Amino acid sequence: MGVARRAQVHHRSAVREGALSPPRLTIELDPAAAAHAKAEREYRLQVGSVPQARIVGHALLVLCVALHNRYILGALDPVAFTRFAVGIMLYSFAVWAVLRVAWRTHPNLGRLFLVTDIIAWTFVIYYSGGDRSWLFFLMFIRAADLQLSGARAVLVAGHLSVLCYAAMLAWLIGVEHRPVALEAEAAKLVIIYAVNLYFLAPARTAQGRRGKLVEAIRMARELLAGRDAAVADLRQNEEWYRGVFETVNDPIMTSTLDGRITGVNRALEQAVGYSREEIIGKHYSVLTTPAVADVSAERVRRAAAGESLPPTEVIGVAKSGEHLIFEVRSAVIRDHDGVPVGMIAIYRDIRQRKQAEEALEQAKELAEEANRAKSNFLANMSHELRTPLNSIIGFTKLMLRRLDGELTSRQEAYVRSVLNSSTHLLTLINNVLDLSRIEAGKQELSVDEVDAAALVEDCLESARSLASGKELALESVVPADLPRLYADRVKVKQVLLNLLSNAVRFTPSGHVVVRVTAGEEGLRFSVSDTGPGIPAAEVARLFEPFHRALTAGTRDVGGTGLGLAISRQFVELHHGRIWVESREGVGSTFSFVLPLTPSA
Repeated sequence: MGVARRAQVHHRSAVREGALSPPRLTIELDPAAAAHAKAEREYRLQVGSVPQARIVGHALLVLCVALHNRYILGALDPVAFTRFAVGIMLYSFAVWAVLRVAWRTHPNLGRLFLVTDIIAWTFVIYYSGGDRSWLFFLMFIRAADLQLSGARAVLVAGHLSVLCYAAMLAWLIGVEHRPVALEAEAAKLVIIYAVNLYFLAPARTAQGRRGKLVEAIRMARELLAGRDAAVADLRQNEEWYRGVFETVNDPIMTSTLDGRITGVNRALEQAVGYSREEIIGKHYSVLTTPAVADVSAERVRRAAAGESLPPTEVIGVAKSGEHLIFEVRSAVIRDHDGVPVGMIAIYRDIRQRKQAEEALEQAKELAEEANRAKSNFLANMSHELRTPLNSIIGFTKLMLRRLDGELTSRQEAYVRSVLNSSTHLLTLINNVLDLSRIEAGKQELSVDEVDAAALVEDCLESARSLASGKELALESVVPADLPRLYADRVKVKQVLLNLLSNAVRFTPSGHVVVRVTAGEEGLRFSVSDTGPGIPAAEVARLFEPFHRALTAGTRDVGGTGLGLAISRQFVELHHGRIWVESREGVGSTFSFVLPLTPSA
């Protein structure tokens, strides 16, 4: 789990005048390190400390037995005492040797020898007089030693001590037939058992405290593990955001609420020419003009108050003195309690955009000026062209009336060709003039009440001459109860006539139907034909000026490509709309709808 975390528990005890601090007890909170440390402590305890204490304790016990037997019992047999002393010390060293050799593979040997110590002490009591020995207190020493090992260990040591002392009494009575004061020995057994039970209470308390300590350590391990994971995630996120902060192309600056710069990225360094060491800690007014700094301070106050700030344009000042134009987006930085503590601003250099906008504005002005010049030219030229054309058309009509004599068939054909060409050219000029007027915004409506039925009949009458020589039927479906329509009759007639003449010209045979219906949007006019239809790819461009759809079998049909464009402009001038529905090989339906009363 990486570096082990440790919690130190310090114990202090007052000794005489001063206070001495014992060696610091370290509790490992990392599970693996804690297990290893526990194993090492257990080894030092079971193989080092306890065997050494056993040897020292038994040596003192031998001395106590000698004094007890000599001065209390009044008899000390040197030979027997020597055998006893050698035996108890050999037992102590043998236990130490066995533990040093076998403890790693048999770690429970230490607990086993703690039990055998009770048996050895029983022999000590037996040698020091048995029922007459004052050393019977040895029978509750082991329970006192094991208080910190838990209540179960105390209970085992207590019961074993009572059993060993009772077994010794049984040996004295049954084997050696020694006269024993049974009441006194029974009292001793009760004392031994009671004292062992007394040690049970602090053992339970110690066990409870140890359990709480273990639980606290477990919780501390879990918390630290969670904290380590959280810290690792936080560092990873911080590195990620730092990477984004440094590599993003837009300049970024963070600051306190009072304007002190706390951080910048590389893009800002490159944009203003300052290194971060030069500007961090300074007020952001060093990077802009005084007026912009005042406005920025007001924006910071508004943002800190909770207002959402829209992007704005600011002027920056580079180290070289060059003025920079930025679009800035700002946001508030808040702490974990939601309290505003700073600002973050993202800048975008918009100098090129400004230059492009200026160039676009100039191009727009030039285009509008050119469009006005074009419109003026067309208006002037159309007047200059229409005057001679009207003369040509008038004189050719006079010639066809034969007022000055008969014409040969060839001459009549020539005159009619001149008349048709002149009429077509005049129509073209009128269309171009109408389109230029619409684009210049000079086209106006002359609104009056329009009789839809009469309008349709006039258009059909004009279109019948175009249908002569074709197997084509012209029909109309006009209800008698149509609502009143207020519109520019001339322009509506021109739109309907354009649609009707297109249908006649592009439909070799079949029928063309004009329908008028009333709806929520107003009055709807539809012209349907059984012509070749229009390809789907051509539909989107049908209403563009000078565009002619490429339809099968219609390449020899004349036209300027202005009729539909003018029709759309006239319809939109009425705040209506025009559209087409077509299927190749089936036919087309052109429709336009006009509000009953044009909007102002």
